[in-house]
Amino acid sequence: MSAPSKRSRRVTKILEAVRLFWRKHRTGGKVFASRAACWRRNNLIASKIFVTRRERFDGADICHVIYGTKGKFDWQRLMSLIGDHWEMLFWSLVLYHYVYPANSDYVPAEIWIELAQRFSIELAHPNKGADFRGSLIDDKMFAIDVAEWGKRNIWRNTGRKRIRSKGRKKRRPEPTETFPAFAQHFVKAHENCSYSRPTFHAAEL
Repeated sequence: MSAPSKRSRRVTKILEAVRLFWRKHRTGGKVFASRAACWRRNNLIASKIFVTRRERFDGADICHVIYGTKGKFDWQRLMSLIGDHWEMLFWSLVLYHYVYPANSDYVPAEIWIELAQRFSIELAHPNKGADFRGSLIDDKMFAIDVAEWGKRNIWRNTGRKRIRSKGRKKRRPEPTETFPAFAQHFVKAHENCSYSRPTFHAAEL
């Protein structure tokens, strides 16, 4: 039997980290009248923030989680999970408001205010040295920026730093790492595998 390929070993490590994270942050619930372990609502949203590829976009799922739960979950926990990638959450919430304009109050007013204020500050004081981040959205759709326009591939550089530290052997990503960076590995692993998207059910809420 041939040894597992480099990619297979990497995917195995990533999926093991996903399982560890799942066990730590799961909660109980009922699915089709049966007790089951479920993602917490804020973790479910965080896990979908970076699923923004051409072939798969989970923005609708995020909208459905907010609408289906009437926004009744720990928003501060979600904000802490998203961390420096708060603009991705803001993008998802603007989409939610467009889809459900009559139910924008399902998102707490303080969340709207905080994110809008952060965005206003960013517009008023743009960081000219900030990295191009298109590859975090979709490294294929934004490939021209890297290949022809000289932009740095922050996704690839971030992935390499997470998988191996300088001068050391490869390590397994820790399940306690900031979730958005962790999600980048999760999305890429699934891009490289045969994957069929499951149907989203209200029972997941």
